[in-house]
Amino acid sequence: MPRTKPLGNKPQWQQAHLDRLRRMVERDKNHPSVIAWSMGTDAGNGVNFYRMYEWLKGYDPSRPVLYEQAGLEWNTDVVFLQHPALEELDEIGEKTNGRPVVLAECGYNWGNALGGLDPFWDSLMAKPVVQGGFLGPWKDEALMLDVNTLDSVLLYGGDIGPDSLPHDSNFCLKGLVSSAQVPHPALKEVKHLFQPVKVAALNVKKGRIRIENRYDFRPLSHLALYWQVLANGVARQSGTVLNLQLEPGAADTLEIPIAPFSPQAGQEYVLDLSFQLKQEDGLLPQGHEVARAQFILRERYKPEVVETKGLPELLVRKQKRTWIISTDEFSLTFDRDKGTITSYRYKGDELLQQGFAPFFLRAMTDMDRASGYAAEAQMWEDAHQRMYVRKACLEKVHDALIRIGVEYLVPPHNVRCRLIYAIFGSGDVVLDYRLDFEKVKNPLPAIPRIGMHLQMAPDYEFVKWYGRGPHESYSNRKAGAQLGIFTQHAATVRAPYLRPQAFGCKTDVRWLSLTNNSGKGLLISGMPLVSFTANAYPLESHWDNYRHNWELPLQDAIHLYIDLAQMGVGGMQPGRPVDKQWLLPANQPYRYHFRITPVDVMREVEELSVQDFEKDWMPGIKMED
Repeated sequence: MPRTKPLGNKPQWQQAHLDRLRRMVERDKNHPSVIAWSMGTDAGNGVNFYRMYEWLKGYDPSRPVLYEQAGLEWNTDVVFLQHPALEELDEIGEKTNGRPVVLAECGYNWGNALGGLDPFWDSLMAKPVVQGGFLGPWKDEALMLDVNTLDSVLLYGGDIGPDSLPHDSNFCLKGLVSSAQVPHPALKEVKHLFQPVKVAALNVKKGRIRIENRYDFRPLSHLALYWQVLANGVARQSGTVLNLQLEPGAADTLEIPIAPFSPQAGQEYVLDLSFQLKQEDGLLPQGHEVARAQFILRERYKPEVVETKGLPELLVRKQKRTWIISTDEFSLTFDRDKGTITSYRYKGDELLQQGFAPFFLRAMTDMDRASGYAAEAQMWEDAHQRMYVRKACLEKVHDALIRIGVEYLVPPHNVRCRLIYAIFGSGDVVLDYRLDFEKVKNPLPAIPRIGMHLQMAPDYEFVKWYGRGPHESYSNRKAGAQLGIFTQHAATVRAPYLRPQAFGCKTDVRWLSLTNNSGKGLLISGMPLVSFTANAYPLESHWDNYRHNWELPLQDAIHLYIDLAQMGVGGMQPGRPVDKQWLLPANQPYRYHFRITPVDVMREVEELSVQDFEKDWMPGIKMED
């Protein structure tokens, strides 16, 4: 169907346009809250809007006139842009003829989104011509349906009426809060990036920082600064600064009085800064956090090294399909055909329902679907089911260390994944993961996730981690997630997005533990970092079978994903793929390590997390073709 002129460019509609404008102005001209006139949006530009602009400027020259569809044309006093890319912002300043730029829409939170807002906002703030921007809808627009007197569910497009009824599916779910006013995780990122106090490190080891007051009309005297020095997430020093007198728009240097300290083995030190209200302020209570910042004072100091040759001796039993490796306290059964651990027992208790296995898919997000990436990435959806073990071998390094090597191939492209399990007499296992594409001839889509999956009994629901939290974070949406020690109950975690999609990832994790109510379970230590997700839902490869989060069945199991990385989430432009720097391209090798440790009340997680093993596990088994 040929595209027709918009009504705004048809002279026969000029009187209707002017009449609508005049009635609005006459109705609202005496309201002091009206600071500018808008001629509308999404109506195209043309001769009718030229005449409207001229009439408005003649009738009320005291207020600016705005029109988003005018773009860089003359009939708007402010240049409005919708979802510009960073490169557009870089070029826009020279073309506006001195007019300010405002982003009419500068982010999309359709489902799990708003990825990349951090660098985008920094770039925007660095451009004086850009005044700011507006994020998308505040609230999801789902409809509530009462199922019975006690329960109700939320619905979206396609849930009501016949199949022939036109709808936009879940495009109405783009808010920063849910339809029930529950904040989505992305709102934490927005709060952090929009906070009115910006802090930069000058010489953080000496406590020297630069504070900038981004308020336009308010000094910082209503705020108190509470600071802490955290060692592996635990406060070791603290103090308060009450006399913040910085005027609006000003910046100054502040020295935090950090006392000298000697670093302890395996400890990472972080300076944590929290700006809080001294008194109640409107709806906000005393102590409400207005801004926050963190800086690494010292990277992880030399860990305690465990001498592996002094550990208990390992016994090996070779059976038809399995290797059983054990001491008096633990036993590990490895299935050579599946290439995975099928049993991991510690002091008589089974810790696994299903062993460690490579996993490449994360549930697709709304932005993945809109950009077309979900269709491209289908080959990764069942890659964990198509892959097969090409070879498996066992090597005894010494009495207290055994290495098992496994090589998987993923047909039809011959993607190769190699795992080396270094098993120690203490029951610890160090897993070395390598993924390469040397034998792949044709281009492959980016990988949604590079990681491992395991399944534990539902009793092991108590999750504790030292990393970013407490809410979810992703590679391109983690500025608002702080470093600390956090907890959650994996069995009660619920998907926050109405349409099922990826959720719950925690990034930059130093260690995590899953334990039962008696303190027994597993400790996973990153070497140095991992990401993880833990919940009681089915494998993420099955989530596309459901339209609503309340339809997702809960299983009698805890699914744990331990990842090198996931690709970032979309969100700065509708339908635009995730930017390249946040993808995991399938044309380069990947490698990561983590340590698996059985724990109980006699083996404290925090104590074990500061240990490292000697590097005799590193050379690995030679897996030549």
